[in-house]
Amino acid sequence: MDVTSSDSVQATFRVVKEAVGSKGLWGLVNNAGVLGVVGGTMEWATLEDYQAVLNVNLLGMIDVTKTFLPLLKKSRGRVVNVASGAGRLAMAHDGPYAVSKYGVGAFSDSLRRAMRCFGIKVHIIEPGAFRTKLTNQEVVLRRLDHTWQRQSLETKAEYGEEFLQAAKDAIALGDGYQQDPVAVVDAMEHALCATHTRSRYVVGWDARFIFVPLSWLPTDLGDLVIRLMASNMMPTPVCCKNRQ
Repeated sequence: MDVTSSDSVQATFRVVKEAVGSKGLWGLVNNAGVLGVVGGTMEWATLEDYQAVLNVNLLGMIDVTKTFLPLLKKSRGRVVNVASGAGRLAMAHDGPYAVSKYGVGAFSDSLRRAMRCFGIKVHIIEPGAFRTKLTNQEVVLRRLDHTWQRQSLETKAEYGEEFLQAAKDAIALGDGYQQDPVAVVDAMEHALCATHTRSRYVVGWDARFIFVPLSWLPTDLGDLVIRLMASNMMPTPVCCKNRQ
């Protein structure tokens, strides 16, 4: 199913409706996602970059969920939406992805409260960094190079090749901390099958001990802690170094 195509979503709905009949659908897991432009700085992402990520991660999820709600109401079933630790804490380098995952969280909160009277449970999975095709280092670095090449000469002069290399180094460093995705699958299974479920599943040491706690801090204090803790993930543009 192509979640960016309403025709594809409707075709899938018809197949599922025929299969489940009057019993309805017990569970819907919205796991489709793309990473988009990450690394460097969110300034480099175009409006089209944001649209490409939002179409899959957020708008596609909304379309699928709204389409399948009638079947979920019949069974008083469950919706499991995969958000992210990035939906709690947006960094300077992951603008489009973070925006989409904040949206997933907001939509899921709204849906959970609206569907309570229908007996539908809505669960949010918030993973940290896990080793999947989404975070393949080679692909991410190649996309970063492409993003850099399309920048204007003025932007390249502002940031400098040193900034670009530091951004690549940060990606390589982060690759070593990626975790086994089986923990995310376990959370999905629990949300779908357990008798006593949770509204939110924070999965991974980084999400649990970094992203979520930092998101609870006052904004300015959180920004300071990020600058101190993640200086290697947030290189300084050459023009800003010259002003210091």
